[in-house]
Amino acid sequence: MEDRPQWKSVKWNAVFNGACTAPFLFMRSGLIRKDLLHQILAGDPCVPRTYTLHSAGELQALLSTAQLQQHSHVWVLKPARSSNANGIRFIDVRAITDELLADLAKGWSDGAPKLLQEYIIPPLLPGPAPAEHGPPGESLRGDAVATGDGAAAAGGHKWHLRVLVLAVGRLKVYVRRGMAVLVAPEPLPQPPSSDLASAHAHVTNRAHNAAHPRYRAALHCLALGGSRCGAALLPVASIRAQAARICGYAFAALMRAPAPGQRRQFLPLANCYELYGFDFMLDGASGQLKLLEANPDPSLAMFSQTYADVLPASPLQQVPEDFDLVYDFDADGDRGSAAMFA
Repeated sequence: MEDRPQWKSVKWNAVFNGACTAPFLFMRSGLIRKDLLHQILAGDPCVPRTYTLHSAGELQALLSTAQLQQHSHVWVLKPARSSNANGIRFIDVRAITDELLADLAKGWSDGAPKLLQEYIIPPLLPGPAPAEHGPPGESLRGDAVATGDGAAAAGGHKWHLRVLVLAVGRLKVYVRRGMAVLVAPEPLPQPPSSDLASAHAHVTNRAHNAAHPRYRAALHCLALGGSRCGAALLPVASIRAQAARICGYAFAALMRAPAPGQRRQFLPLANCYELYGFDFMLDGASGQLKLLEANPDPSLAMFSQTYADVLPASPLQQVPEDFDLVYDFDADGDRGSAAMFA
């Protein structure tokens, strides 16, 4: 893993005094905590339907109603403060048993909140031919995002989109044009509810899937717009446009003044910046892109680059040319620009 500074290592008193800069935002829990982000964006079509739960009792009460089945039969239960798909479960709300409820309750021992989120199914990508995995004994892993005519894609598999987002000062937000498509190494069961235990079919997280025996970066870590996930298979132009609008809108929502009695959960500083990895899922039924979460300190291995490659200089002085401005607080305020909602 690349050696980068850590948030806790920053001399924040010096930053507050304007004596130095920092490659992190000081207060950003409203963005990077899944439960807070979905509370801020609750009810917006740019996020999946999501419930924040604080106990197994709350989960059981929600599952006992018909409310969930009105929207979807399959839901995702995941810890609000974990990463790399740790602790994730997939639930068919038509098949709730006492045994399942008891099993789910075991995961609440730490008292941390969890999210119950609507399961989104993207348009599935066609899979690789068996020969593309290489002969027996050959390493099935790589580090590069496949691009151009040589790109290989997993097929009949679920995927999600990773977008690099740069927040600078107080506050401008930029989105990098190169976007990654991360594909599960196993085909998605049909219907998906027929086998919810196949984690490597339902989970698209790169770190989670890298240990799978058939995982290969050239097959499962792609560049949006490449030959295996290009315009012939996916609405690439729409995906790019939606990602830009949603990223801008999310930061506009974060910049709004909190409601009376609530704490501010996001506060950028003029001498700070930070790079994030936003994860999206494309709803195959509606064509709408859905924001799942925002990750601090995103892995850049999926882009075959280092942090210095992506940000060769401080963006407080110069933003790289491959990042496009999607939000400017001075110009757009806390409402966002009209272009975000076009």
